[in-house]
Amino acid sequence: MRCQPAASDNTWRPSACGGEAPPTDCLPSCATLVAMEELPHWEKGTPAVLCVLGLHAIPVSTAVRVASDRVLLALGRERETLRRLRRDPRAALCLLGEGVAFTASGEVRIVGELESADTVVAVELRVQRMQDHLADARTEMLNGARWRWLDERAAAVAPSIVAELERLGGGGGLGARLGRRSPKSRPPRRAE
Repeated sequence: MRCQPAASDNTWRPSACGGEAPPTDCLPSCATLVAMEELPHWEKGTPAVLCVLGLHAIPVSTAVRVASDRVLLALGRERETLRRLRRDPRAALCLLGEGVAFTASGEVRIVGELESADTVVAVELRVQRMQDHLADARTEMLNGARWRWLDERAAAVAPSIVAELERLGGGGGLGARLGRRSPKSRPPRRAE
C-alpha cells in the first residue's frame, strides 16, 4: 500500500491509508500530527522544552496550564531566551509527561515580575496551534523525564513560583485582569 500525502492543514486523512488508524506500512509519511482543540492537563513540575527564535531551546519546569489556550511559565530574567522573546515573541512549548505529549505554539507576552522570586519573570504563551503527539494511539507516555533540583535555594523557591503562576492564571490574578474564566478541569488524555 502506498500512502498519500497528508492534508495541507497537517492532519492525517484516514482515506489516505484506507482506515481509521494508519497501518504500520503507512508510517511515518501519512501519520502526521493532529491538531488539538485545547491544551491537555499535566502534572505540576512536568518538564517541557521552550523553543524560541534562532533554534534556541531550553528546558522549563514551571509550565502551568491556565486556560484551554494559555500557559504561564517563569523564565530567568537574565536568560538569553527572554532577550530573544522580546525581539520576536513566537515560541513553541513541547511537553512530554505521563499521558500527554504535545507541542503548543503561539506568541509569548511578558507578564512581569514574580513576588516569590526576584530572579524570574512570568511569561504567558498564548497558544495559536497545538499538536497532539499521541493522537494516532500508537504510543503512550508512561512518565515524563524525571529530575530534581540540586540547588537547595532553587528547590525551596520552586513551589512558590508555580503557586504564584497558578494564582496569576486564575482567581483574582492575570485571569481576572484579562477577563478570562478558569477552564473546566478534565483528566489528561491517555492513549488506548
